[in-house]
Amino acid sequence: MLTDRGKVVGAELVPRKHVRPEFGDILIRQGDPSQRIVYTEPVNADYLLPVGSRDNLGLLLKAVPYIVYKRGAFGDWAQYAELFGMPFRLAKYKAYDNKTRNILEAAMRDMGSASYMVIPEEASVEIQAISGTGNNSGNYDMLRQACNEELAVLILGQTMTTTDGSSRAQSETHFKVEEQITLDDILFLEFVLNWAFKQMMIRHGCPLDGCTFHLPETEKLSKEVRLDMLLRINKEVAPIDPEYIAKEFDVPLLDKPTKIDKGNIENNKQKEAEKKEFNLIDDYYNCPHNHSHPAELTLADPDDNEVQMAFDNLTEAIYNASIPTDTSIPEPLYNALVKALTKDVSFDFANEEQEGEAFKAAIQNNIHAFSCAKSYTELMLMRQLLLDDKGDILPFHQFKDRVSGIYDKYNIAHLQAEYLHVIAAAQAAGQWNEIEANEGNMPYLRYLTANDDRVRETHRTLNNVVVPVNDPFWDTYYPPNGWRCRCDVAQITNLQAQKNKYSIKTGDDAGRLAKEALDNKKFFGKNFAKASDWFDATHPNFKGLDTTKLSAEKDYGIKPPKATTAPLPALSQDEFDQQWQTLTNGSTRADGFVWTDVLKTPLYADKKLYDHLIKNEKPKQPHYSVFNRAQATISQPDEIWFGWIESTKKGRLAKVHLKFYSDKLIIVFSDEQLNIISIYAAPLDTANHYRKGILLYRKK
Repeated sequence: MLTDRGKVVGAELVPRKHVRPEFGDILIRQGDPSQRIVYTEPVNADYLLPVGSRDNLGLLLKAVPYIVYKRGAFGDWAQYAELFGMPFRLAKYKAYDNKTRNILEAAMRDMGSASYMVIPEEASVEIQAISGTGNNSGNYDMLRQACNEELAVLILGQTMTTTDGSSRAQSETHFKVEEQITLDDILFLEFVLNWAFKQMMIRHGCPLDGCTFHLPETEKLSKEVRLDMLLRINKEVAPIDPEYIAKEFDVPLLDKPTKIDKGNIENNKQKEAEKKEFNLIDDYYNCPHNHSHPAELTLADPDDNEVQMAFDNLTEAIYNASIPTDTSIPEPLYNALVKALTKDVSFDFANEEQEGEAFKAAIQNNIHAFSCAKSYTELMLMRQLLLDDKGDILPFHQFKDRVSGIYDKYNIAHLQAEYLHVIAAAQAAGQWNEIEANEGNMPYLRYLTANDDRVRETHRTLNNVVVPVNDPFWDTYYPPNGWRCRCDVAQITNLQAQKNKYSIKTGDDAGRLAKEALDNKKFFGKNFAKASDWFDATHPNFKGLDTTKLSAEKDYGIKPPKATTAPLPALSQDEFDQQWQTLTNGSTRADGFVWTDVLKTPLYADKKLYDHLIKNEKPKQPHYSVFNRAQATISQPDEIWFGWIESTKKGRLAKVHLKFYSDKLIIVFSDEQLNIISIYAAPLDTANHYRKGILLYRKK
């Protein structure tokens, strides 16, 4: 900022490479966060006005690739012009006449910088253009023009007022598009002036109470047009403070930071049941610290985002009544949510022994169950928004406008928090294995926060608290301890604790310090490194839904199975014994073997399974007779379920692999410890008895 006798007379732009809007700071040295200016805190916040959202880096970021391509095209074009822009000279000499060759080479060099070649008369050289392009230089010009057009569309929204004006009618239409974009920018500037800027100036003593900034370009716009434009800006450009919308247009205050539901503004009210459901979820995710940060789940462009595509398809299916009204699990959205939550998540934190593999499988089952429940909740809420207050079906554009609020809450804001929770829990699990292995040499854990302005106060009180590894304290307060929690631990030796004069806390003393540290005591009061229910039944998405007892046809809308595979001949007991022995001999297990399923989960067979299979419970079709189909049922199943299966003796939770052969259904049961407990055949028309619970896999 340039001043002259106390007055601001100019300003210099801070180099953008030093500014980190996602953190709200300016780095003194690029790449060194240890020295920074935080412009969102006093005193800087009284003189610097951030505009837009922290995670929106503006048009410049989108424009950079085209600028780089364009610069490269010019460089290549210049090189092409240097090589081929001037006439090419060709000199020939008689073979073995080196004297003539030397004279020609000297003459070519002295004649200037144009390209030349000296070859024997007997040789031939051809310089060919790439077929189909005509003049090679046109490639560079085409790339330059394409970059110019993309930049024009990005900045102006059109090209005909800059690069193509052959049609007056089209040019006028394109100019209107440019004017609309300019008007949107002006209206957004007006919002900034009337809201954040005015409040800042009032704090500095300027008498602006009751004053309103109006720019000439917006004075003639009706209130409805201005509202419509602000809604579009909020949705596509930058967030508009809901308080400004409420005050300026006399409408109810809406939640932030989500997109504004235009249909609800027009009606000035919202269904109470819908609002209650939204608030239930919002309250669950609410915490003192809910800032975004770079580790967030990066959602792809809409065309590449499976969650967005699944949600859009579900919106159309609900409106067109193309899904049964009693179906509660939209399978495409459910599968997309599973992929989003496990994106880039490594589950290699447990050892490869059976206990560790069972722990990982339980976690993956839990994530599937949560995604299933989440998709169920979204479907139920979307159906509530289909009718207006009179009970009539809304026009599709209004219905789509309404459900966009559900998408923003559940599949952007909440999904990011859930993804970060899965990442943090996986990191905690991997870290805990190392902690237990090193406990003898390093018996203490030191609680660490991120130690910046974004740390919530309830977690800051635990910073540098040291507690023994084996203290029950860590069963409740091992991080993460809230949504988007960035806390960590450091394992230290007894000598390090003494050298740094740490006060060792244990039992109740440590617990009193952490009394308020949990954002949600029911959900976060556990050590996620030890627990496999990373999303437990206290989460509102599970309200009224037992995912272990869902059914294929009623809840998923999956039709009865069709035979897909030709049958194999039944085995005799001798043939079964021979196959079992071959598998056992080729295994490292003493009395059994391991098969790995399509989800890369190992399933364990032992002597108990062998004894079970040779029992003649069904003399006409003993269980061992279909043993030759079991491995294919596990490695190439048609469906995999995890749920509550009823039997003649008692029910139990089990993983069920199904394969639909042309003559019968093959079922492989395994328990929660991944032991295969039964293999047998059943008629195809009994399949729904086994198709229950969480659908882990379905062959497409």
